[in-house]
Amino acid sequence: MGGTCEQKLADSSPCGRPEYHPDGGKCRLHAMGVVAAGDTHALLEYISDHADREVIDLSGLEFREVEFGEDFENAIVSHGHSLFSDNAIFDTCQFKRIGFINRVEFSDCTFDNTSFVNCAFGGDAHFGGSSFHYEAPPFSLCTFGGKGTFFNFSKFRGSSAPFDTCMVGSEALSFANCLVEADQFYIRIAGREVGFYDVRYLAVQASEIDFTGLKFQGHFELANDRRSLEVSPLLHFGQLNFAQMRSATFVLANLEKASFIHAILETVRFINVRWPDHDDRRIAYDELQHSDKSTLEDLRWEYQQLKKNSESNQDYVRAGQWFYRETEIRRQMAGENCGKRRFARLHQWFTCETYALYKAVSEYGENYPRAFLWLAGLWVVFGFWYFFTGFDFADRHVEYHMCWDCTRFSGEHILDFLRALLFSAAAMALQVGRTVKATSTGTVFGVIVQLICTATILPLFLLALRRKFRR
Repeated sequence: MGGTCEQKLADSSPCGRPEYHPDGGKCRLHAMGVVAAGDTHALLEYISDHADREVIDLSGLEFREVEFGEDFENAIVSHGHSLFSDNAIFDTCQFKRIGFINRVEFSDCTFDNTSFVNCAFGGDAHFGGSSFHYEAPPFSLCTFGGKGTFFNFSKFRGSSAPFDTCMVGSEALSFANCLVEADQFYIRIAGREVGFYDVRYLAVQASEIDFTGLKFQGHFELANDRRSLEVSPLLHFGQLNFAQMRSATFVLANLEKASFIHAILETVRFINVRWPDHDDRRIAYDELQHSDKSTLEDLRWEYQQLKKNSESNQDYVRAGQWFYRETEIRRQMAGENCGKRRFARLHQWFTCETYALYKAVSEYGENYPRAFLWLAGLWVVFGFWYFFTGFDFADRHVEYHMCWDCTRFSGEHILDFLRALLFSAAAMALQVGRTVKATSTGTVFGVIVQLICTATILPLFLLALRRKFRR
């Protein structure tokens, strides 16, 4: 009598089926290596013989023009098996109307013109590292459930989008480090109220979608379905170069949990998208999640990209909001990058106070009315100061005692205060001279301080005004 097949399976155990060739050490299926359209009975026998196993292992086999249909589903599903097909090759095959109840793994497989049509993945689906070469979409009318659907490091090469009317209800969906060589890649974020046939391309109900490192050069679009605008999955777009795409558009997208760390965003179009808010200003999700000082440079880069994106689209109001956040990050970085300089603490204090003044006066150049109010306040406050310290205005000397009795207020007092305001304006304009003179040490000191404050605040006002007119 012959022995049993010694082919190693995924769990490192031998196949154990009777040998097909006495000297080959392999069962009929493993001895064939290639399963053609007329050999499906050998495949079904193999599955039947492994009915006592939890996993049906089809690793390393090559399938040509095989249609996996009702018989295959019955053989797999009736026993509640998981399917493992590592490094398998599927050439012009079709998986049609199959409901995979448990985990399915097609890692590092090659799919040439092979399609999954009207299939349901009830458990986790792993296609990591697989290659899809196709003319028609490899996934049509498919649903994905389970905890995760993973296409990490997969390659899609075809003339159309890889998904046609598919729904992902998994908790997580990953396209991390994928290469998609197709003309289109459209994704819709959908809530549970969206029906299966209500969307085209790929509808996603997952709570987390990972696009980290995705390589794509066609037309990319991500949008929320109009009935699901409140749905905000965790989106990872780290290290994506959107500039390499023909177009990249986010339409009605909820980006309240979108991460764009190290992504190039200058060419992206954001149309009616929703960002997270903080203190009535837009803020990136990454800043809300990362308080670590080591991420400050990454956040600065992200805000710089978003600012350039808004400027290139002439949306200067949004650009100003991103500039505000970028400058906030720069202020935080200023206190961390002093290193071991000789006067590190002094440098840190001066830099941080400079940013604090910039923010207090004009909100980093975004609020010119506030800067104007600072100038106006400076003018009035020093007008009061000069009213009591004394000055000469034309041929009149004005000086009142600090304990001046305001009950004896008269029209002449009003004129003197107006003269004090004119003296304050002259000091701000460097016009204190022969006809307008400081007559006391207190007045001279006030003029010097006022000049320093004016020289500091006036440029910030002009900068904020320039940014306003630029818009």
